[in-house]
Amino acid sequence: MWSRKKTFVPNRKRQNTLRYKELQRFAQASLGSTNLKEASEKPPQAGDKREWLAIMADNFTNECVILSEQVAVHFCTGSSCPCMTAGPNYKFLWQDPAEKSSKPLELSAPQYTSTCFEWILGLLDDEAFFPQEEGNPFPKDFEKVIKKIFQRLVRIYAHWYRSHLADFEKAGAVAHLNTCFRHFYFFCDSNQLVDEKDWQPLSTEVDVIVNNKTQPETKE
Repeated sequence: MWSRKKTFVPNRKRQNTLRYKELQRFAQASLGSTNLKEASEKPPQAGDKREWLAIMADNFTNECVILSEQVAVHFCTGSSCPCMTAGPNYKFLWQDPAEKSSKPLELSAPQYTSTCFEWILGLLDDEAFFPQEEGNPFPKDFEKVIKKIFQRLVRIYAHWYRSHLADFEKAGAVAHLNTCFRHFYFFCDSNQLVDEKDWQPLSTEVDVIVNNKTQPETKE
């Protein structure tokens, strides 16, 4: 379903700026850290924190795109997942963030995911949202929108865990999924990007995967 030439292609102008390269190098070091929580809590000391948040949104979206293209595409389909859910208690509708008065749409899970990726990457390629020239201002609603980006990525993880965990296990990709999710959670938590209510569909995963709590055994 994901359509941006089936690959993740960052804005070339953005890639070639010195500031982007410095922040990206720092971001990649954090991704490879053995202590994901500590790495997520240490953004670069210099520069605008908004640049750091945008580049990390870039990286976390990239991770989700890879998981979607390489793994989830094989089992998350329009027929298997006709709507975007996270278990029986949560259903997510898509509303265009640029059109607040538009009617929320019920999309299939792969349609929701691909629409989300297109929206996020379109924003990050838009210099009105993520300016590339030094001194150009960020929009006044940057923090509100960047939080919306991370909220939408939470929903994708929630669908994968609640609907496809067994599929990820069969594909041998659950360890990678867990590592991506842990880093994502630590970053969101340390930067206060996602409201507590938005983590509710993933409360078990936060307890078990992030906080290493033992899941209670079920009696047969």
